[in-house]
Amino acid sequence: MASLSVLVCGGGNAAHVFGGQLAARHVNTCLLTTFPGEAERLSAGGLSDDHHDRSHLGSQRALRAPHITVKNWPLDDSGTKFGILRGSPTVCASFEEAFRNTTRYDAIILALPAFAHDTYLAGIAPYLKLEDTRHNPTVICAAVAQGGFDLAARAALNEAEVTAPVVIAGFETLPWACRILRPGREVEVLGAKETVDVAISFYPNQTKASVQITMETLQTVVGRCPTVKLASGFLGVTLMDINCLWHPTLMYHRWRDWDGHDTFTEAPLLYEECSDEVGESLMAISDEVAAVCKKIRNTFPGVLLDDLSSARSCVEWFLRSYGDEPGLDKSSVATMMRTNRAYHGLRHPMKHRVKYDEHGSAIPEANAPLVPDFSHRYLTEDVPFGLVVLRGIAELAGVPTPTIDKILLWAQNASGVRYLVRRTINLEDAEADFDQSEANTSNFTLRGEHVFRTRCPQRFGWFELNHFMVDNGYVTSASTSNTEGTLFGSTRKTSATDITKSAGAA
Repeated sequence: MASLSVLVCGGGNAAHVFGGQLAARHVNTCLLTTFPGEAERLSAGGLSDDHHDRSHLGSQRALRAPHITVKNWPLDDSGTKFGILRGSPTVCASFEEAFRNTTRYDAIILALPAFAHDTYLAGIAPYLKLEDTRHNPTVICAAVAQGGFDLAARAALNEAEVTAPVVIAGFETLPWACRILRPGREVEVLGAKETVDVAISFYPNQTKASVQITMETLQTVVGRCPTVKLASGFLGVTLMDINCLWHPTLMYHRWRDWDGHDTFTEAPLLYEECSDEVGESLMAISDEVAAVCKKIRNTFPGVLLDDLSSARSCVEWFLRSYGDEPGLDKSSVATMMRTNRAYHGLRHPMKHRVKYDEHGSAIPEANAPLVPDFSHRYLTEDVPFGLVVLRGIAELAGVPTPTIDKILLWAQNASGVRYLVRRTINLEDAEADFDQSEANTSNFTLRGEHVFRTRCPQRFGWFELNHFMVDNGYVTSASTSNTEGTLFGSTRKTSATDITKSAGAA
């Protein structure tokens, strides 16, 4: 296909691979990072240790990166031949500079953690108003698209009053495992997936865009390996976010009884020491997700655009991903987790214990022991951008999720936030403390003061299944059955501002 123009957002491992290999393959590539000082450090090839904010330079001129060397790059479709690529993307520190010298990008890749998506989507959206009928619409693709990415993208495009067609896309997983060796200079591909599923959605819903051209564009962006395959749709991918099932569940079963005082000399093994209870909980969550899928299929027969085939059970996912792994004990989910060689050596996130004096100042402690780190992404990313999204869709569908609720209540308490609150007409009562043993879908609702930090449907104002499915292009028409919302009988679409105000958020 014709030469592409690609904007890569981020400065981490995946952004280095995208930026380096695309520029090496003569794709017009811009690497955008708005993190203070990062663009200049990348442009300097990582040779500067200056961490002060000099990002204002990015608004005056584009910075040229030295060659980014991508080591172990797959050279063939099978991923058996490897080589070295060197490319020089343009580096920018501001949205204004990134769009100054181009009328459009064919693809915009968000190689960012989920918590940064909103900031970049809001910065990019105003530049997408110009419609160019000579080309396929710009593709905004998240790498990786955790739950609700399409909802966040639509919200940003609506807020910017974008009327031009846009393709929203998201990889289910990163195409490669990779690590930076020298910032701005060298990155290594540790391994490439055989295939990577991608979900696509069109904005506005009536947009007529070529799925084939979109897939060709994304395959060009990724390279020859892995093969990019079309997922059933964003809804199916959201309901099959394996990280949001694995990580919070493992954390819950290991730390639910921690008293806050016990310390450790080394981090416990994450998978190899997991209990049979972990597997039982994961199976129960899979059953709850399957019940949500069944309810959606039964509610929207013949009009569902996403057949939800991407929403596999945890057993199906495991066998599909690691079924040929030597030595894998397939007796149960727990035994597969304990014997999967790819998981060997991975440990629970820990941090050194910190003691404080009466004035709140940290007391230095040599060889401080370890305690669990509840600020790790396993709880701060996989929960608000994964488990909470699953719970929100289940609430719209009216499907009980007692296992998800049990883990979610513990996780939000551990990380000091509140998403689930008691279902009550009196919102002040909803702020009352509760015990995780009370977990029951009929007792709780996603109305907490930190819902605005998540990507669940309720954050964006959907409290009724029909509106949610129609507005996001998941169906061709509304259901004629009763799909009235489960929260206070609400059927209206409420703004996110209304939600945070009603929950008492500052």
